[in-house]
Amino acid sequence: MTYNKNMCHMVMGSIENNMNYMINKNKSNYTEKLFEIKNLDNEIIGNIKIGSYGLLYYMDNDVDFLKEINKVITSIGIVMVLITIFIAILISNNISKPVEVVSNMANLIGDGDYDNKIDYDSNIVEIDVLIKSINNLSAKLEEQENLRKRLTTDISHELRTPLTSIQTHLEAMIDGIWEPDTERLNSVNEEVIRLTNLVNQLQNLAKFDSEKSKLNLAKVNVKNLIMNVVYNNQGKALEKNINIECDLESIDSYLDKDKISQVIVNLLSNAIRYTNNGGKIFISSYKENNNLKIQFKDNGIGIPKENIKYIFERFYRVDESRSKNTGGIGVGLTIVKSIIDLHQGTIEVRSELNKGSEFIVILPNL
Repeated sequence: MTYNKNMCHMVMGSIENNMNYMINKNKSNYTEKLFEIKNLDNEIIGNIKIGSYGLLYYMDNDVDFLKEINKVITSIGIVMVLITIFIAILISNNISKPVEVVSNMANLIGDGDYDNKIDYDSNIVEIDVLIKSINNLSAKLEEQENLRKRLTTDISHELRTPLTSIQTHLEAMIDGIWEPDTERLNSVNEEVIRLTNLVNQLQNLAKFDSEKSKLNLAKVNVKNLIMNVVYNNQGKALEKNINIECDLESIDSYLDKDKISQVIVNLLSNAIRYTNNGGKIFISSYKENNNLKIQFKDNGIGIPKENIKYIFERFYRVDESRSKNTGGIGVGLTIVKSIIDLHQGTIEVRSELNKGSEFIVILPNL
């Protein structure tokens, strides 16, 4: 057998270099073993250490292939990092842009500018919901701001009118233009009573707004409670020739008697106020689905459809001129809603202009 010694050394050197290159990555594959060298007389004359890479060794083409694989993996990793950064920037822009728009809108709302609306469509459902909520908030705040401005005007008007009348009468009497007779003094007294009623309405509203306004529940016969209120208001109805009809079931329920009486008084008073002469008011009470229902229905002037959602707002009046005849400042229904909410109940309103209104109080029958 012939062999090329130099070629063998080159191959073995190449294998050694390749294995040294790979052994840095996986040293556990390399093992060494020490052997004794003996002569013919079995005497130890030296030692030899032989290293082995196991059954697997790497040729030049194997190492080149692995290097290329590493380059490909590294390139793929770099590309994926770049793609991830691009996608992250894209998603960040899609989120940050609408958030910036919402933030600017929130700042405008904070500055009292409620007229602006966000007109922006994103590809994210949650962002769209947030934008819709901000627009709704802006609309609600604008409504409340308009009501606040209206409140300032209404209160100043309601207080100024009787105060001006009182001042005019008293000045005329002081200057001797009018004699302080019974008729003049009664006129002043009526204006004082009107002022007192206005202040009392404001106090009642503050009372029901207070956290101290709690329920004093007791067993109450609803039929008797309603009839007592009807009897007390019969005179006002007769003044306008209004017929009050009742269909009341005898129901006992645990309620706050005083507060529910206030609800009935306010609803009946409104029905009488806004029902024309010769009109009719129908009151009924009954149980339905384990709830107590009290219904007030009239054939009065009704409420415009677009105003129904505002009638429980404090100081809101459908018709500005009504206060001159009714003397109200728009807190009666607000108090009604507060009391019903305290009882964990609801109130429904159905009305048609010039045909009448219907209020249905729904209370849990305890």
